[in-house]
Amino acid sequence: MPTNRKTNIMKKITLLLLTIIAFSCGEHENVIYDPNTSTTFATFDATSTTMEVYLGDDPLSDTIDVSVSTLSSEDRTVVLAVDEELSTAAVDSYNVDLQVTIPANEYFGTANITALTDELTLCTTATVVLNIVSVSDGGDFSAAAHSVGITKNENPLPDDFAIGEYTLTFAGVQLLGGSSVWGDGVVIDITAGSSNAERTFDIKCYPDYGFANPESNFIIELVCGKTTLKNGPTGLTCTSGGPGISIESVSTFGAFEGEDDSTFTLVFSEDVGGASCGAESINTYIFTKN
Repeated sequence: MPTNRKTNIMKKITLLLLTIIAFSCGEHENVIYDPNTSTTFATFDATSTTMEVYLGDDPLSDTIDVSVSTLSSEDRTVVLAVDEELSTAAVDSYNVDLQVTIPANEYFGTANITALTDELTLCTTATVVLNIVSVSDGGDFSAAAHSVGITKNENPLPDDFAIGEYTLTFAGVQLLGGSSVWGDGVVIDITAGSSNAERTFDIKCYPDYGFANPESNFIIELVCGKTTLKNGPTGLTCTSGGPGISIESVSTFGAFEGEDDSTFTLVFSEDVGGASCGAESINTYIFTKN
């Protein structure tokens, strides 16, 4: 969708400068940041990129934004490297620029990455993890990596697939003895997520206890007939000051039918490792469209 490039650039510059000012104030009380004279600091603009390709598609390209904190009258080069230990994508399944040019008098540059559809494994997600390793003007750089997740699916889901009101039916063992994590018979509103395969909804965890905890946001992913839970912030804990009760996907997946969104299942682990409540439980929920 179209964006206002000038507005986005000014927002990025403002955020970048605020970050550096905050860092400078914390570490060097008397330093005043100056984009023309300070040491360059290079960083990725985001921690991750998601790419989805489909069976039979042409190669898909995307960009990774890199920022620097200073201006220069000359072009500069930020060098990237693939972290081979953390990356799971085969080297012949993608192409990525490992040198990013920051044009003269600019703060930003981009690296192109291309997913080579024919070389990717169907119904899997592969990752490419990138690090910044140098800046041509001798400046410093962030140690934070940028992860690119590339998923190859059979076919894109229809835009309205698994969207709307669903009733949740609990089919498992209540971990805490009085309430399942999302209750039973609760109606939720599922909306589109950030990618074709993602769906998201808000729900109050452990509603039967009557706690004052707010609703939490959850993201599920529908890929190749399998449903997985992508995050698990319940917002509650069994012990004061202890770790929160987490829920995560397990090796046993839920399931959906690609041409029928009237019902699907989701399987996940509650209180992973017994970290909060002392016991882990495997839960199944049935989602039924209203």
